[in-house]
Amino acid sequence: MPFNINSPHPVNKAQESNNIRATARKYQMDPKNIRRWMKNKSILAAMKPLKRARRSRKEFYPELESDLQKWIKNQCKDGKQVTTVSIRIKFQE
Repeated sequence: MPFNINSPHPVNKAQESNNIRATARKYQMDPKNIRRWMKNKSILAAMKPLKRARRSRKEFYPELESDLQKWIKNQCKDGKQVTTVSIRIKFQE
């Protein structure tokens, strides 16, 4: 039975049974994923259900990215075109 987003999370099942490998076999997934989820359970519990994939990584330059985001919003508000080239040029400044 593959994991379904609407069913209880496999981490809960693994903790109840104390058997990660059996839970992994049941949901047809790698035990490493279940261990990683168990390690990050508090973070995952605080996230919105649809954001739990955690596909984004931590920003390398958070201040620069927030400044760039403000610049892009201002450009769009002024009706100017924002291209990937203009973003790269602004990013290199």
